[in-house]
Order: sequence, then structure tokens, then C-alpha cells
Amino acid sequence: DPSTFGAAVGVDADGSRVLFGLDSDTATGEAGLLVGMEQRTGTLDIRDLAGTYEATALTFFVNPQTVSNGINSGTDAAVGLLTLSETGAFRFAMEGAAGSDFVYSGTMTGADDGTLTFTVNETNDQWFGAVDQAGKTIVALDGSVETNRNVPELNLFLCIRKPN
Repeated sequence: DPSTFGAAVGVDADGSRVLFGLDSDTATGEAGLLVGMEQRTGTLDIRDLAGTYEATALTFFVNPQTVSNGINSGTDAAVGLLTLSETGAFRFAMEGAAGSDFVYSGTMTGADDGTLTFTVNETNDQWFGAVDQAGKTIVALDGSVETNRNVPELNLFLCIRKPN
């Protein structure tokens, strides 16, 4: 259905652009989040992405339900670090809003247009993502609906490179 998004564009000193949009019209009973990144040009060397990134994970429950423990409120969040090696190994070490720790690890590959593929050891899933032109911002999406605590969910990761 048609939705109107309020949006903001962030432009870094090097010209990299990231777009965030929010559908906050509560009249439809739906909400939406839009994340866009300018397509990368040139070649991508995975070694240039090696380092540590501040990370946040947003979990969206596909079919929100009321549960007695209050965990399934429709969304959840976590913060932590994404560590990338020069060989493409990755590790998300995160802490959830309720204080639970979790880790996702595996290998990452990249294409020259900035698209990334994460192969996740813990779930045998492939996540898809993108990196900006400067290699400072990474967005990753677990596009497989997971069932955690018997509740279907989708996960979005937003990562910003930590300064050296």
C-alpha cells in the first residue's frame, strides 16, 4: 500500500551518502523503515574494510503478539561490535536490550558495487548488505525470517567504523 516517508540524508566529508526514512503514519496500523546507501563505484578490496565497527541490530517481529514476558513488543534492539578481518572473516558480538549476549560469525565477500554477502556459521544463512564508498558504513540484512522464541523475526544491522 502507498506510504509517505519522512527522510534525512547524511553526507560525510568524503561525499558518501546514507538515506534514512520513516513511515510514522499511525493511521494505517503499520510502520516502515527505509535505509538507502549510494551505490559504490570503483573496485572493492575486502582488506580495506578490515577493522572494528560500532554496530546496532534492530529486530522486527513479523507477527507481533502479546506474550507474558513482554519480550515480543514488535521490535527489539542490540548494540555491540562488528569485527572484520583482512580475509573476510566477521564477528558480530552484541548485547541485547534485555542484557543477553549473542554472537554471529562467518565469512563475508564483497562486490565492486559495494554489495556484501555474509555467510553466517550459527544459522547457515546468507545475509546481504552494502558498504559506502569510503568503507565507513555497513548495512546488513538477515533476509531470512528466523523463528526465535517461537516468534518470526527479521534482523537489520547498522555499523559505523570506529576511528583508529
